Amino acid sequence: MLSLTTNTKLKTMKVLIPVNFSELSDYTMGIASKMSKQIDVEVHAINVIDAPDDSMLGSDGRTISAGCMAEEVTPVTEELKKQLQEWTNKYKLKTLPVVMSGDRISKIINYIEGAGIDLVLVGTHGSKGFKEFLEGSQAEKLVRLSPAPVISIKSFDETLNLKQILLASELVKHEHSHLEALKELQAAFDAHIWLAKINTPKNFDTTRHIKRKMTEYIEEHNLQNVTPIVYNAANIEEGIRDFVEDYNIDLVAIGDHGYTGIKYIFHKSVSKDVVNHIDHPVLTFKIDPS
Repeated sequence: MLSLTTNTKLKTMKVLIPVNFSELSDYTMGIASKMSKQIDVEVHAINVIDAPDDSMLGSDGRTISAGCMAEEVTPVTEELKKQLQEWTNKYKLKTLPVVMSGDRISKIINYIEGAGIDLVLVGTHGSKGFKEFLEGSQAEKLVRLSPAPVISIKSFDETLNLKQILLASELVKHEHSHLEALKELQAAFDAHIWLAKINTPKNFDTTRHIKRKMTEYIEEHNLQNVTPIVYNAANIEEGIRDFVEDYNIDLVAIGDHGYTGIKYIFHKSVSKDVVNHIDHPVLTFKIDPS
């Protein structure tokens, strides 16, 4: 086990939460509240009315073309902001309410980039079977496209304590900026990281070679309070699920290549499967193309 201490002062973390006022939104605010007890958190609560990009919301709930009946738009936007503010007030968090209309995912991605968001919290029921194939989930799209790390949450328990973190890694170099949110969460909760390489028959490697790569990865990314471990499994998703049970993991962290278009169709996304089918909170971060 490798363990180092640090006195680095943690900065304010800008956290984006897409809100639809459902129980899933409550789950994400529950996690944010937990985080706020350990670190200074600034919540950006965003509600996006899903509509064509050239549309806005009318006073009766209709979407109207931009430029038409502009006097109707501001009152509705302000009312939604007020509703957002009232909803977030019960959590007593520093919150900025944001209301937009347009393509939901595009608006959220643009906001993440423009506001300098450090972390996204999103609630998800996951998806299975034909529904997964035909539609996917909003959380899955955010995981794939978000420039900031995303924590996907299916449930919330007041007793949740992010003390044990599984970092299921491909041991890719030069991920420094993508791991910053994970390292800040680790520092805030004084958590332990289990750096695991899930070793499968399809992508088998020798323990000796994996351990050498792990040592290099830990040093390059300046990981602290970390235990490297090689974990054998039939496939990566099964390995992660079993590891979570064996080591009482609170949070799973895994990289995502963010494929789009034809690459997305022909490349299996392990992170998508983990988000959709594992009940624990899952933090996903971008893996740069090699």
